[in-house]
Amino acid sequence: MKIIISVLFLAFTCQLAFSQSIKEGLALLDNDNVPAARKVFQIILQKNPKDAGAWYYLGEMAYHDEKSDSAAWFYNKAREANPDSYFAHVGNGTIQLDKNMKSEADKSFGKALRAAGDKEKAFVHSLIGEAYLTSRFPNYDKAIQAFTEARDLDTKNAKAFVQLGDAYLAKGQVGDALSSYELASNKDK
Repeated sequence: MKIIISVLFLAFTCQLAFSQSIKEGLALLDNDNVPAARKVFQIILQKNPKDAGAWYYLGEMAYHDEKSDSAAWFYNKAREANPDSYFAHVGNGTIQLDKNMKSEADKSFGKALRAAGDKEKAFVHSLIGEAYLTSRFPNYDKAIQAFTEARDLDTKNAKAFVQLGDAYLAKGQVGDALSSYELASNKDK
């Protein structure tokens, strides 16, 4: 009986590991299910330790928990896993922003955009905007600029409109924020 239970558990764990993806982890994060998202990213890394995206999102979760040392460690692991990944460059830029190293962060974000394919550019602009928006030294104008680029590159993505609205709201431009949120709701009811 113990052998059967062990085999079933192993089969379930293997199936879970192969069925997990970054998109699933992001969906869990969007629904504020951080523990489950963390588990998904850990399972991805058990399967593929070179997945820079999974390392990056573990770093993001640590960053938003205000554990900047842990976040830096995860972002560094993303860079070790794939030094040319846009995830590695955005993570590096995020830490540089928190150290008030603005020009270095801008260079890292430029590298991230150059590393991204055409279909990924909107997504990378969103990541950069999020870094500017949530930094210890936020730059709302650069966040708005990045989110505007993301929105313009992917006009069907409601999340880009929401992010842009969040940046406007943080800057105190309530009217622009409301307009952006309204457009987001028109994109995705």
